[in-house]
Amino acid sequence: MTEWYDPADTREAVLDDDVAYFVAELDETVRGYVSGSHHETARGAMLSALYVDPDCWGNGIGTGLLEAFEKWCRDQGYMEVHFQVLQENDIGYSFYRKHGYEVVSERTTELFGEPVGVYIFRGQL
Repeated sequence: MTEWYDPADTREAVLDDDVAYFVAELDETVRGYVSGSHHETARGAMLSALYVDPDCWGNGIGTGLLEAFEKWCRDQGYMEVHFQVLQENDIGYSFYRKHGYEVVSERTTELFGEPVGVYIFRGQL
């Protein structure tokens, strides 16, 4: 995870005008974030990550972050959002399904040198 979230790379993403990056704060502490950018399709955006501190689950933070990202997408003229979720991530799977996103395919990819199954989601804006 240290490689994946290298501070220099994260700073570069936050400062990139082509990347949406929103954080949620509670009690002056960052409790979650969402990021994404253009998808390879002309119509869509790619949701790269949405994380919420597990101690804050159920407080609407994830929904607020997703809504902020969706608004950014609409403002950019995107008509759909694409992303992938690990098949073992039951909470993420349920969260996105609850918010109207659908699984359009499944595949296996590599994560830190290990094969993992992922669901490919898509949603219309």
